[in-house]
Amino acid sequence: MRVVRLLVAVAILGATLTSETRASAQATATTANEGTVDQRSREEFRTGGRLVEQSEWAAALAAFERSLALKPHALTVYNIGVCQRFLGRYTLAAQTLRSALSRSDGNDGELPQLFRDQAKAYVDEIDRKLARITLTVAQSEATVAVDGRPLASGTEGEVVAGVAPPGEGKRVPAARFVVVADPGPHVLTFQLEGHDTLEVRRDLKPGTSDELAMSLTEQDATLQIDADRPQCVVHVDDVDVGLTPVSVTRPPGRHAIVVARDGFVTYRSTVTLRPGQRTRLAAELPVERIPLTKRWWFWSAAVAVVATGAAVTYAATRPTPQPPPYDRGSTGWTVPPRE
Repeated sequence: MRVVRLLVAVAILGATLTSETRASAQATATTANEGTVDQRSREEFRTGGRLVEQSEWAAALAAFERSLALKPHALTVYNIGVCQRFLGRYTLAAQTLRSALSRSDGNDGELPQLFRDQAKAYVDEIDRKLARITLTVAQSEATVAVDGRPLASGTEGEVVAGVAPPGEGKRVPAARFVVVADPGPHVLTFQLEGHDTLEVRRDLKPGTSDELAMSLTEQDATLQIDADRPQCVVHVDDVDVGLTPVSVTRPPGRHAIVVARDGFVTYRSTVTLRPGQRTRLAAELPVERIPLTKRWWFWSAAVAVVATGAAVTYAATRPTPQPPPYDRGSTGWTVPPRE
């Protein structure tokens, strides 16, 4: 039914543009160039309608945008909003549909009542799907962007993500404010002069609310520690934090780093971390060159050499043993050995 309604919008706009072109030609003798522009606008519009029939929403959106650039019309704006809705770009779709309603009010009802009612229904539906996140930012000079786009003013004091062109973040509007965003994953980027950029990731569910408090001067820093040798033991401030590669968060300030592995020279360093900083430390551990006199087998061999040398010296210097006095026996008849 929704696709049928969109196609009806295509047919009505085609007829409207045709009648407008005829009236303009009769009343003011429209130039050939203007007629060509109108024709191209209608062709792009019809192309968008054909692409809608094939559910090619992104391509249809591009065709309607080209048509709008050639000849503005509330029905073209409406169709753009419908395409954005089907693509899940809800905040932008709501803004576009409101723009179609506003344009129709100021242009003799360019948007027929059927599509005015449908546009309002879409806006109400979208509002129920949108997620909201309440941000509290301690530094009023900080800037914020969502998904690489600054925030835009919304209704009732809210700010809206996803509708402004890509660009740098803008200064936070208040110490506490509400951001309206499409459901899904988002990257919130906070910046403050003199401090590292902070990025916070949030996956927002449809129709839910979340809260986030930020202070760019008090955030922990993240330190990624790696080494040119695998499986090295890492100590940060005398605390074992695991084996390389390892990522740790620590408060701002100075921290002692020790990376060690048997057989290699221990790496020692001191790093100074800033609030919210994300940095990487690559430790180099050259092979340990142990002196000959410090190797265990050297001293074992030395002891063996000393023991052997002592035995040889003793053998060379000891006196020749003398036989005990000859015992002639109790009868005295045995002939004694010759002297």
